[in-house]
Amino acid sequence: MERSQYVALRREYEPDNLTLLIVAESPPESGLYFYNPVGRTSEPIFSAFMEQLAIKPTDKAAGLRELQRSGWLLIDATYEPIDKKFKSRDPRRDAVLLRDYPLLKKDILALSAGRQLPIMLIKENVCRLLDPPLTADGFRVLNRGRKVYLPINGNQGHFRRQFGEILVSSGGSVNGASLWLSYRLSRSRPMSGAPTRRCLAVSRSLQCNHSASCRSLITAQRSVGNLLITG
Repeated sequence: MERSQYVALRREYEPDNLTLLIVAESPPESGLYFYNPVGRTSEPIFSAFMEQLAIKPTDKAAGLRELQRSGWLLIDATYEPIDKKFKSRDPRRDAVLLRDYPLLKKDILALSAGRQLPIMLIKENVCRLLDPPLTADGFRVLNRGRKVYLPINGNQGHFRRQFGEILVSSGGSVNGASLWLSYRLSRSRPMSGAPTRRCLAVSRSLQCNHSASCRSLITAQRSVGNLLITG
């Protein structure tokens, strides 16, 4: 597929109110493109984002519409599939991302429409290579030097934690930050003793800058007698 074909598929699911721009590496050589609506809900990257938003879609198209409604959009740093073309540490792989940086910058500017959109980078080399130039060019990169691994090959747990921590540290400015914290609370183990203090300690460990929101979530949990903390 050509770059224009990938972008055309993506455009069908671009949010009207974009609140988070996620930059990954490239479409996979396998053809399992994130925005191909006839794919499977079990595709690792797609299912990881559905989990982040606590969405259980009946099919991939439905999940993409939910992602669109959330205001999140995933774009690629390059639209040349390089996941199988080069090994992970091959410098030629990094060279492609740097070569296509002007195209990425143009893409982000067009999507931003003059706004300062929060940007999340995912995959080790994307974070390492593109955080500095994007920040230097005035974009609002949430990572701030923090890496987010791609949710494949056993890194699903790392992705879940890294993505969520950065999302919460956005200070509630990203749609879905409070939803993520609530979702993590709902999936955690029951706790006993000093509940409010310990829950707030958890929120601080996530570098949370909106403790009032965290306290309201904890209060809501307590009000139904089901207080939980993150595992």
